[in-house]
Amino acid sequence: MAKFSNLITAILCLFLFSCGGGGGNQTTTPVTGPEKPQDLSYLSPPTADLRKWLTHEELHSVNLSKNSAYHNSYFMPVGNVEPAAHTINDTLTITSGPLSGFPTRFDDNLQANRFPNLSFHVFSHNGNLIPSNRDIIIPQGPEKQWRVILSPGKSWMEPTDGGMSRASFPFVLVDRSWNNVLNGVATFLFDDTTVSNIRLQIVQHTSSGFIHEGGATLTLSRANNNPVDLTQLKQQFDNEIANLLPTKPWQTLIDNHPSVDFSAFDDNLNANDISASAIWYDNTLYMQNCNTRYGQFPYCQFMRHGIYSATKSATGAVALSFLAQRYGIEVLHYKVTDYLQIIAPHNGWDGVTFIDLLNMAAGIGNHDQNPNSSNYHADENQAPMGNWSRATSALEKFTIATTQYANFPWGPGEVFRYNTTHTFMLSAAMDGLVRQRENTGLWPLLLTEVYQPIGITHLPMMHTTETDDTPSLAVMGIGLYPTVDEAIKIANLLHNLGMHQGQQILHPQVTQSMLYRTVDTGFNAVHENNQHGEAKYHRSFWGTPFKQGDCFAHIPFMNGYGGNLIGILPNGIITLRFADAQNYRTLPMVTVASQLAPLCQNPL
Repeated sequence: MAKFSNLITAILCLFLFSCGGGGGNQTTTPVTGPEKPQDLSYLSPPTADLRKWLTHEELHSVNLSKNSAYHNSYFMPVGNVEPAAHTINDTLTITSGPLSGFPTRFDDNLQANRFPNLSFHVFSHNGNLIPSNRDIIIPQGPEKQWRVILSPGKSWMEPTDGGMSRASFPFVLVDRSWNNVLNGVATFLFDDTTVSNIRLQIVQHTSSGFIHEGGATLTLSRANNNPVDLTQLKQQFDNEIANLLPTKPWQTLIDNHPSVDFSAFDDNLNANDISASAIWYDNTLYMQNCNTRYGQFPYCQFMRHGIYSATKSATGAVALSFLAQRYGIEVLHYKVTDYLQIIAPHNGWDGVTFIDLLNMAAGIGNHDQNPNSSNYHADENQAPMGNWSRATSALEKFTIATTQYANFPWGPGEVFRYNTTHTFMLSAAMDGLVRQRENTGLWPLLLTEVYQPIGITHLPMMHTTETDDTPSLAVMGIGLYPTVDEAIKIANLLHNLGMHQGQQILHPQVTQSMLYRTVDTGFNAVHENNQHGEAKYHRSFWGTPFKQGDCFAHIPFMNGYGGNLIGILPNGIITLRFADAQNYRTLPMVTVASQLAPLCQNPL
């Protein structure tokens, strides 16, 4: 599968946390205060419309809060609430502090057990609290482990808050090197000039290998010396909300289709290991609850997920199909060395094309010299991958990808050998092509010409970190942080062969081939075979064989480490599950979805 192996998990653990200091189970044991007997009511939702926790008093003292996470309901309106009495259009600054539940037994110059110092602008609008920067925020100062993505929340007023208004919002901590995500929620009080402390907690994740949960109450300050003109930002947010896909609860889908057994869809996974699970069917997004150990995540619609290698399809494949439409289909066969200056200890890169990299058939690698071997992850599990992942600049990643891998005895395009560094090389080569022809780079072009036209206003993507004027590069091998809404929109664009509202955004024939809708079905992926036939890998998509009656198809899946799966059925149904349970079985999802509509109904 498009995933890191257990060895990579071990590398992650050693690199971040030494794997002995704590884990997800550790943090579910609450750290209690001095109450005798223990008062564990903060782990349950409020009763009788009474706010017992995260009160006005508690948020004005960093010493009164529990170390454990609270029930998520305390981050939302409790009791008789009114619209917020105050507005905000200011810069907030969170002072760094330790997060409970994170291990401390390691030599950590990157301070992985602390929430970073963070400054960000927010504004209130129609009961919403909206950060003006929705991209990845890199905290200033010495490099730290965590970066932050902020998403819209709410503002309101409760009668016991001493005349102050209250706000909460979701956020994610994202790693500087890996595509893991720790999902959290935060809350604070504010009036026209002041703020309380801020309470944050981590409660969900797509972060297999180092799952940690906990919280902190940290100092929050406010500066309004530079208010922002909000006219455009408010309109942009209103448009974003208007463009959200029509969404209904999962139970509605169950009620509408009593003959379908939906229980198999999540393959018996623990609900708390799943960040999001959904089906797009009949122009409606049916979503399961975003579960956590502390109740439902209160901002499921804005929850972001680290999807690891599913990024290869959602960005790399989309980008190449877009460039084929913009510049001509011959782009697929452009040589990488025409757009990148490669200095390698061999000449294996000389004949490698863009499509070879997308197919994971570059002929570049170190391990298993047998071309008939089914060990297609042989190089994904080795030290160069860890070195590449920890490198943050484009030059460092480029050097490792070209110098730490040898030349296989076969040529490009012949043998399938999965290597995430190759998608990064494709990203760099495509960026070089775009910069030759246009006054911009690849990622900005994709945002304005592909993602924004289909209704995606914000799409955080991991980039290289540069300390000089070198333009940063979208990593693309991993690194996308979509919401469910955004992921479904990308999958829909692909299903419609790049056509959106009468505009041909992607190359139709190139996209058709990616989705196994031509006779070219790529390479065998024998470890993913099932009772329906041979599995495939083709142009960054894994093909799950499935037969229904006389109809047989390879169902294309975007597939990422931990169990991040997006399937595009030929009947237009899209299946999605974001999880960190190391479950990559796609057949149960397809089997359930195929009962909603015939597999080859209106095949393209």
